[in-house]
Amino acid sequence: FNVCPCRAPTQETETFTLTLTEDNISAEDERLDHRGNKHVDFSRSKTDCKIHKGQKCFICDICGKHFKYKSLFNHHFIIHTSQKPYCCEQCHKCFRTKSNLLIHMTIHTGEKPYCCEQCHKCFRSKAHLVRHRRTHTGEKPFSCNTCGSKFSQFSHKTIHTGEKPYSCEQCEKCFRCKPLLVRHIRTHTGERPFSCYKCEKCFSSSSELRVHTRIHTGEKPYSCEHCKKIFRSKTNLVVHMRTHTGEKPFSCNICGTKFRQLSTLTNHKTIHTGEKPYSCEQCHKCFRSKGNLVVHRRTHTGERPFSCNICGAKFTQYSVLANHTRIHTGEKPYSCELCKNKFSSKRNMLAHQRTHTGERPFSCNICGAKFTQYSVLVSHTRIHTGEKPYTCELCKNKFRSKRNMLAHQRTHTGERPFPCNICGKKFKQPHALMLYFCNTCRKTNSTCRVAFVIVSEGTRYHEYISVYTLQQLICC
Repeated sequence: FNVCPCRAPTQETETFTLTLTEDNISAEDERLDHRGNKHVDFSRSKTDCKIHKGQKCFICDICGKHFKYKSLFNHHFIIHTSQKPYCCEQCHKCFRTKSNLLIHMTIHTGEKPYCCEQCHKCFRSKAHLVRHRRTHTGEKPFSCNTCGSKFSQFSHKTIHTGEKPYSCEQCEKCFRCKPLLVRHIRTHTGERPFSCYKCEKCFSSSSELRVHTRIHTGEKPYSCEHCKKIFRSKTNLVVHMRTHTGEKPFSCNICGTKFRQLSTLTNHKTIHTGEKPYSCEQCHKCFRSKGNLVVHRRTHTGERPFSCNICGAKFTQYSVLANHTRIHTGEKPYSCELCKNKFSSKRNMLAHQRTHTGERPFSCNICGAKFTQYSVLVSHTRIHTGEKPYTCELCKNKFRSKRNMLAHQRTHTGERPFPCNICGKKFKQPHALMLYFCNTCRKTNSTCRVAFVIVSEGTRYHEYISVYTLQQLICC
């Protein structure tokens, strides 16, 4: 290595040459000679280097970095050699430094020796504790000299420069910072080293585990300044804030449609490309997004991880649970801009709005029939394919749609879950109730408009009926 220029030979400086031989050199010193030479010339001062105007004494010949101490230089040099001499005995993962190995070992032992004095949260490494403390102090020591923004971590700069110095050896994809590369590599290896202590579900990153854990604890530390709605993750809060600001920063370069989330844009693009990269291992059905695949898998496993804390009903998706909860609360946050009708779910509102516009965006690629909802298109397509994925458990009859199967099952159970709110008569299917209401109760009751609103929105089957407009049913 080179010697700092401040080290010009003086009376207080002794210059000598150290010849490296197998007899008088350690393995650590041998790594220092990264040019492969058999000897190194350098100067050593009797006085510590830091008195020389703060200049650093040891210069790396490869990248030009300066170091005050030989130990720091040794630590740095391993980066160039790609050596990882410290290996974990349990998972055989290797590291450049012993300190990194010790931090990694706490993943297996569960040890978290560094504790926050204010909230008593514990961490595996001191660096993580220091970073966490800034959430209490509000300290943001890293400032960007381009946009002036301040941060608690040093990772923002590459956004402006576009620099992505960390690349994956398998697919050559590049990343701005090393943690993103490490997380990406796990998509190749399938490694999920972070597991939930309660349900034992595993995750590829600690941040995903942290957000997941809040499902069990109910913790929602992020609050919206406008409507006071609270969220489990900062990402969800940022996306929610855009509903207030109207910001849609992600746009499709094919059709120009804009989105609030990058993931939504990514899924949208597959509509144009027809790409369905996610495949079910059991039935080989393909999907455009990983989220849709995860939900589909639950049809095989029967898993319903989201349960209503009021009636105990369980669901395969959180969004379905959220819509269901509004049945109990009576909340209808989505309103039609044209007629001001309100709905408990965005899906129902969009389906309703198409009755005003006449839009039918979902078309069958076999017969060309068009539909207002994608789910109706899916059911229709099964007429052509002959697919009947829903089976009655009692008589093994098969059906194209879940709705038809449920209607059939009532012939076994005798259940009549759809009552008329005027006379109390019960029906097995909602359309039978609608026909009865329009032909009988409507003729004998002058308050049919009010009665229909009660029928369509105040009972458990409001989602089915709400796809029809009030005008359509009153005029039938």
